[in-house]
Amino acid sequence: MQIGICSIQRNRGPWIREWILFHHLLGVRYFYLGMHKTTDDSAEALHKLSRYINIKIFVVSDTTHHAPQQDFYQFTLDRFQHEVDWLAFIDSDEFLFPTKVMTLQDALQNFTHQKFSSLGVYWRCFGSSYHIREPKGLILENFKFRAPDDFEQNRHIKSVVRTKLAGGTLSSAVHHFETKFGTYDELGRRVSGGLSEHQSSSQHLRINHYVCQSREYFLTIKRPNGSPDRNVISDEQLRSEAFWEVHDRNDIQCDAVERFIPGLKELDRSFSRGIAKEPKAVDIRMPVTRWLSFTIDIMLDLRRKNKLTLSRLLGLGVRRIN
Repeated sequence: MQIGICSIQRNRGPWIREWILFHHLLGVRYFYLGMHKTTDDSAEALHKLSRYINIKIFVVSDTTHHAPQQDFYQFTLDRFQHEVDWLAFIDSDEFLFPTKVMTLQDALQNFTHQKFSSLGVYWRCFGSSYHIREPKGLILENFKFRAPDDFEQNRHIKSVVRTKLAGGTLSSAVHHFETKFGTYDELGRRVSGGLSEHQSSSQHLRINHYVCQSREYFLTIKRPNGSPDRNVISDEQLRSEAFWEVHDRNDIQCDAVERFIPGLKELDRSFSRGIAKEPKAVDIRMPVTRWLSFTIDIMLDLRRKNKLTLSRLLGLGVRRIN
Protein backbone atom coordinates (compact mmCIF):
# COMPACT_ATOMS: atom_id res chain seq x y z
CA MET A 1 0.00 0.00 0.00
CA GLN A 2 1.50 3.32 -1.09
CA ILE A 3 0.57 6.49 0.79
CA GLY A 4 1.21 10.08 -0.26
CA ILE A 5 0.67 13.54 1.17
CA CYS A 6 -0.22 16.68 -0.76
CA SER A 7 0.30 19.97 1.07
CA ILE A 8 0.76 23.70 0.68
CA GLN A 9 3.80 24.99 2.59
CA ARG A 10 4.37 28.56 3.73
CA ASN A 11 7.59 29.53 5.50
CA ARG A 12 7.84 26.30 7.46
CA GLY A 13 11.63 26.07 7.28
CA PRO A 14 12.25 25.51 11.02
CA TRP A 15 9.64 22.73 11.24
CA ILE A 16 9.39 21.14 7.80
CA ARG A 17 12.04 18.48 8.46
CA GLU A 18 10.18 17.24 11.53
CA TRP A 19 6.89 17.14 9.61
CA ILE A 20 8.37 15.19 6.69
CA LEU A 21 10.30 12.73 8.85
CA PHE A 22 7.32 12.10 11.13
CA HIS A 23 5.10 11.08 8.24
CA HIS A 24 7.87 9.12 6.53
CA LEU A 25 8.38 7.20 9.79
CA LEU A 26 4.68 6.30 9.74
CA GLY A 27 4.76 4.99 6.17
CA VAL A 28 4.33 7.93 3.77
CA ARG A 29 6.62 7.49 0.75
CA TYR A 30 5.44 10.21 -1.64
CA PHE A 31 5.22 13.94 -0.86
CA TYR A 32 3.77 16.58 -3.21
CA LEU A 33 4.55 19.99 -1.74
CA GLY A 34 3.54 23.40 -3.06
CA MET A 35 5.62 26.37 -1.92
CA HIS A 36 3.30 29.37 -1.68
CA LYS A 37 4.49 32.78 -0.48
CA THR A 38 7.60 31.05 0.82
CA THR A 39 10.62 33.27 1.45
CA ASP A 40 12.61 31.14 3.89
CA ASP A 41 14.87 28.10 3.41
CA SER A 42 12.06 25.52 3.20
CA ALA A 43 12.97 24.44 -0.34
CA GLU A 44 16.63 23.96 0.63
CA ALA A 45 15.63 21.76 3.58
CA LEU A 46 13.38 19.72 1.29
CA HIS A 47 16.09 19.30 -1.34
CA LYS A 48 18.36 17.75 1.30
CA LEU A 49 15.67 15.30 2.36
CA SER A 50 14.83 14.45 -1.25
CA ARG A 51 18.08 12.43 -1.41
CA TYR A 52 16.29 9.80 0.70
CA ILE A 53 12.56 10.52 0.27
CA ASN A 54 10.48 11.02 -2.87
CA ILE A 55 9.57 14.69 -2.48
CA LYS A 56 8.23 16.64 -5.44
CA ILE A 57 8.51 20.39 -4.88
CA PHE A 58 6.51 23.05 -6.71
CA VAL A 59 6.12 26.81 -6.57
CA VAL A 60 2.46 27.85 -6.45
CA SER A 61 1.54 31.40 -7.45
CA ASP A 62 -1.40 33.58 -6.47
CA THR A 63 -2.63 33.63 -10.07
CA THR A 64 -4.30 30.23 -10.03
CA HIS A 65 -7.96 29.89 -11.01
CA HIS A 66 -9.65 29.18 -7.68
CA ALA A 67 -7.05 29.82 -5.00
CA PRO A 68 -3.57 28.40 -4.45
CA GLN A 69 -4.50 25.49 -2.20
CA GLN A 70 -7.48 24.20 -4.16
CA ASP A 71 -5.76 24.37 -7.51
CA PHE A 72 -2.59 22.71 -6.26
CA TYR A 73 -4.67 19.88 -4.80
CA GLN A 74 -6.37 19.38 -8.17
CA PHE A 75 -3.02 19.61 -9.99
CA THR A 76 -1.59 16.86 -7.78
CA LEU A 77 -4.60 14.57 -8.15
CA ASP A 78 -4.59 14.99 -11.93
CA ARG A 79 -0.91 14.16 -12.38
CA PHE A 80 0.16 11.88 -9.55
CA GLN A 81 -2.80 9.91 -8.19
CA HIS A 82 -1.49 6.83 -10.02
CA GLU A 83 1.60 6.73 -7.76
CA VAL A 84 -0.30 6.10 -4.52
CA ASP A 85 -3.28 4.17 -3.17
CA TRP A 86 -4.17 6.80 -0.55
CA LEU A 87 -3.46 10.53 -0.82
CA ALA A 88 -3.82 12.70 2.29
CA PHE A 89 -4.52 16.41 1.81
CA ILE A 90 -3.26 18.06 5.00
CA ASP A 91 -1.53 21.27 6.05
CA SER A 92 2.01 21.77 7.26
CA ASP A 93 0.89 22.24 10.88
CA GLU A 94 -1.10 18.99 10.86
CA PHE A 95 0.35 15.63 11.88
CA LEU A 96 -1.62 12.57 10.71
CA PHE A 97 -1.09 9.38 12.72
CA PRO A 98 -2.67 6.06 13.78
CA THR A 99 -3.89 5.87 17.36
CA LYS A 100 -3.48 2.11 17.94
CA VAL A 101 -0.86 0.80 15.51
CA MET A 102 2.53 2.11 14.40
CA THR A 103 1.98 2.74 10.68
CA LEU A 104 -0.62 4.42 8.52
CA GLN A 105 -0.68 1.32 6.32
CA ASP A 106 -1.87 -0.81 9.23
CA ALA A 107 -4.52 1.74 10.18
CA LEU A 108 -5.82 2.21 6.63
CA GLN A 109 -6.01 -1.54 6.08
CA ASN A 110 -9.23 -1.43 8.12
CA PHE A 111 -10.91 0.57 5.35
CA THR A 112 -9.68 -1.06 2.15
CA HIS A 113 -12.78 -3.22 1.68
CA GLN A 114 -15.29 -0.40 2.19
CA LYS A 115 -16.76 1.34 -0.83
CA PHE A 116 -16.03 5.02 -0.30
CA SER A 117 -13.74 7.49 -2.02
CA SER A 118 -12.36 9.42 0.92
CA LEU A 119 -11.77 8.92 4.62
CA GLY A 120 -12.44 11.97 6.79
CA VAL A 121 -9.95 12.17 9.67
CA TYR A 122 -10.76 14.46 12.58
CA TRP A 123 -8.63 17.17 14.17
CA ARG A 124 -7.43 17.54 17.69
CA CYS A 125 -6.58 21.24 18.01
CA PHE A 126 -3.57 22.30 20.07
CA GLY A 127 -3.04 25.69 21.67
CA SER A 128 0.12 27.65 22.39
CA SER A 129 1.04 25.64 25.51
CA TYR A 130 1.53 29.15 26.97
CA HIS A 131 4.57 29.88 24.76
CA ILE A 132 5.02 33.57 24.01
CA ARG A 133 8.26 33.14 22.05
CA GLU A 134 8.62 30.31 19.55
CA PRO A 135 10.67 27.59 21.28
CA LYS A 136 13.44 25.66 19.59
CA GLY A 137 13.10 21.92 19.06
CA LEU A 138 10.29 19.63 17.99
CA ILE A 139 6.71 20.82 17.72
CA LEU A 140 5.64 17.43 19.08
CA GLU A 141 7.62 18.03 22.28
CA ASN A 142 7.01 21.77 22.70
CA PHE A 143 3.24 21.84 22.30
CA LYS A 144 1.52 19.36 24.59
CA PHE A 145 -1.72 21.09 25.52
CA ARG A 146 -4.90 21.01 23.50
CA ALA A 147 -8.62 21.64 23.51
CA PRO A 148 -10.98 18.94 24.85
CA ASP A 149 -12.35 16.32 22.47
CA ASP A 150 -15.75 18.02 22.25
CA PHE A 151 -14.25 21.35 21.14
CA GLU A 152 -16.33 22.49 18.17
CA GLN A 153 -13.34 22.93 15.85
CA ASN A 154 -12.37 19.27 16.39
CA ARG A 155 -15.33 18.30 14.23
CA HIS A 156 -13.34 19.47 11.22
CA ILE A 157 -12.01 16.70 9.01
CA LYS A 158 -9.20 16.45 6.50
CA SER A 159 -9.50 14.03 3.60
CA VAL A 160 -7.41 10.94 2.90
CA VAL A 161 -8.51 10.07 -0.63
CA ARG A 162 -8.60 6.58 -2.15
CA THR A 163 -7.18 7.44 -5.53
CA LYS A 164 -8.71 4.54 -7.47
CA LEU A 165 -12.21 5.55 -6.35
CA ALA A 166 -11.75 9.32 -6.30
CA GLY A 167 -13.00 10.31 -9.72
CA GLY A 168 -11.44 13.24 -11.56
CA THR A 169 -12.48 16.49 -9.90
CA LEU A 170 -12.08 17.29 -6.23
CA SER A 171 -14.10 20.57 -6.00
CA SER A 172 -13.34 23.97 -4.53
CA ALA A 173 -13.14 22.80 -0.91
CA VAL A 174 -9.94 21.93 0.97
CA HIS A 175 -11.30 19.86 3.86
CA HIS A 176 -13.99 17.82 2.15
CA PHE A 177 -14.08 16.78 -1.51
CA GLU A 178 -16.88 15.86 -3.89
CA THR A 179 -15.58 12.41 -4.78
CA LYS A 180 -17.19 9.56 -6.69
CA PHE A 181 -18.32 7.42 -3.74
CA GLY A 182 -18.38 10.05 -1.02
CA THR A 183 -16.50 10.78 2.21
CA TYR A 184 -17.02 8.75 5.38
CA ASP A 185 -15.40 8.93 8.79
CA GLU A 186 -13.79 6.01 10.60
CA LEU A 187 -17.12 4.98 12.14
CA GLY A 188 -18.70 4.64 8.70
CA ARG A 189 -20.75 7.83 8.97
CA ARG A 190 -21.19 9.86 5.79
CA VAL A 191 -19.62 13.33 6.06
CA SER A 192 -21.14 16.06 3.92
CA GLY A 193 -18.76 18.95 4.60
CA GLY A 194 -15.48 20.07 6.09
CA LEU A 195 -17.14 20.59 9.46
CA SER A 196 -18.70 17.21 10.14
CA GLU A 197 -22.26 16.91 11.37
CA HIS A 198 -21.04 14.16 13.74
CA GLN A 199 -19.03 14.19 16.93
CA SER A 200 -15.38 13.53 16.20
CA SER A 201 -13.83 10.09 16.61
CA SER A 202 -10.17 9.02 16.79
CA GLN A 203 -10.34 5.29 17.39
CA HIS A 204 -8.05 4.54 14.44
CA LEU A 205 -6.67 7.80 13.02
CA ARG A 206 -6.41 11.41 14.00
CA ILE A 207 -4.70 14.67 13.08
CA ASN A 208 -2.89 16.75 15.67
CA HIS A 209 -3.46 20.29 14.45
CA TYR A 210 -0.89 22.69 15.88
CA VAL A 211 -3.04 25.58 14.84
CA CYS A 212 -1.52 28.23 17.13
CA GLN A 213 2.08 27.42 18.02
CA SER A 214 3.45 30.41 19.93
CA ARG A 215 2.07 33.91 20.16
CA GLU A 216 5.15 35.11 18.31
CA TYR A 217 4.54 32.65 15.48
CA PHE A 218 0.91 33.69 15.13
CA LEU A 219 1.71 37.40 14.94
CA THR A 220 4.76 37.22 12.66
CA ILE A 221 4.00 34.29 10.32
CA LYS A 222 0.50 32.82 10.51
CA ARG A 223 -1.59 35.97 10.66
CA PRO A 224 0.21 38.04 7.97
CA ASN A 225 0.06 35.24 5.40
CA GLY A 226 -3.67 34.68 5.61
CA SER A 227 -5.11 31.38 4.44
CA PRO A 228 -3.92 29.56 1.27
CA ASP A 229 -7.47 28.51 0.41
CA ARG A 230 -8.15 32.00 -0.90
CA ASN A 231 -6.25 34.72 -2.73
CA VAL A 232 -5.72 37.25 0.07
CA ILE A 233 -6.29 40.75 -1.27
CA SER A 234 -7.19 42.77 1.83
CA ASP A 235 -6.41 43.02 5.54
CA GLU A 236 -9.93 41.85 6.32
CA GLN A 237 -9.05 38.41 4.93
CA LEU A 238 -6.15 37.92 7.35
CA ARG A 239 -6.61 35.84 10.48
CA SER A 240 -8.05 38.02 13.23
CA GLU A 241 -7.35 38.26 16.92
CA ALA A 242 -10.62 36.41 17.42
CA PHE A 243 -9.09 33.43 15.57
CA TRP A 244 -6.34 33.25 18.20
CA GLU A 245 -8.78 33.61 21.09
CA VAL A 246 -10.96 30.77 19.78
CA HIS A 247 -8.12 28.34 19.06
CA ASP A 248 -5.63 28.96 21.87
CA ARG A 249 -7.05 26.23 24.09
CA ASN A 250 -4.73 24.50 26.55
CA ASP A 251 -7.20 22.47 28.59
CA ILE A 252 -5.69 18.98 28.34
CA GLN A 253 -2.13 17.69 28.37
CA CYS A 254 -1.82 15.18 25.54
CA ASP A 255 0.98 12.68 24.91
CA ALA A 256 -0.65 10.70 22.09
CA VAL A 257 2.35 11.12 19.75
CA GLU A 258 4.97 10.44 22.45
CA ARG A 259 5.52 6.85 21.29
CA PHE A 260 6.69 8.05 17.86
CA ILE A 261 9.30 10.55 19.08
CA PRO A 262 12.21 8.10 19.68
CA GLY A 263 11.82 6.70 16.15
CA LEU A 264 11.55 10.22 14.74
CA LYS A 265 14.81 11.26 16.39
CA GLU A 266 16.59 8.10 15.24
CA LEU A 267 15.42 8.68 11.66
CA ASP A 268 16.68 12.25 11.87
CA ARG A 269 20.10 11.06 13.06
CA SER A 270 20.28 8.43 10.32
CA PHE A 271 19.57 10.91 7.54
CA SER A 272 22.00 13.41 9.08
CA ARG A 273 24.69 10.72 8.83
CA GLY A 274 23.72 9.98 5.23
CA ILE A 275 22.23 6.58 6.07
CA ALA A 276 18.93 5.44 4.53
CA LYS A 277 17.42 2.17 5.75
CA GLU A 278 15.47 1.64 2.53
CA PRO A 279 15.66 2.78 -1.11
CA LYS A 280 13.94 5.99 -2.08
CA ALA A 281 10.49 5.41 -3.59
CA VAL A 282 10.65 5.66 -7.38
CA ASP A 283 8.61 7.86 -9.68
CA ILE A 284 5.92 5.93 -11.53
CA ARG A 285 5.04 6.91 -15.07
CA MET A 286 1.40 7.75 -15.60
CA PRO A 287 -0.27 4.76 -17.31
CA VAL A 288 -2.16 5.16 -20.56
CA THR A 289 -5.46 4.41 -18.80
CA ARG A 290 -4.91 7.34 -16.46
CA TRP A 291 -4.03 9.66 -19.35
CA LEU A 292 -7.26 8.65 -21.06
CA SER A 293 -9.42 9.19 -17.98
CA PHE A 294 -7.77 12.59 -17.38
CA THR A 295 -8.42 13.62 -20.98
CA ILE A 296 -12.05 12.48 -20.83
CA ASP A 297 -12.55 14.34 -17.55
CA ILE A 298 -11.15 17.53 -19.08
CA MET A 299 -13.44 17.19 -22.12
CA LEU A 300 -16.52 16.68 -19.96
CA ASP A 301 -15.57 19.73 -17.92
CA LEU A 302 -14.87 21.93 -20.92
CA ARG A 303 -18.38 23.26 -21.47
CA ARG A 304 -19.00 24.02 -17.82
CA LYS A 305 -15.71 25.47 -16.55
CA ASN A 306 -13.55 26.76 -19.35
CA LYS A 307 -11.05 28.61 -17.18
CA LEU A 308 -10.73 25.83 -14.63
CA THR A 309 -10.35 23.27 -17.40
CA LEU A 310 -7.54 25.25 -19.01
CA SER A 311 -5.86 25.65 -15.64
CA ARG A 312 -6.08 21.91 -14.99
CA LEU A 313 -4.84 21.00 -18.44
CA LEU A 314 -1.82 23.31 -18.42
CA GLY A 315 -1.11 23.37 -14.70
CA LEU A 316 -1.33 27.16 -14.63
CA GLY A 317 0.16 28.78 -11.55
CA VAL A 318 2.18 25.68 -10.59
CA ARG A 319 5.84 25.19 -11.47
CA ARG A 320 7.99 22.24 -10.43
CA ILE A 321 11.42 23.09 -9.01
CA ASN A 322 12.96 19.64 -8.45
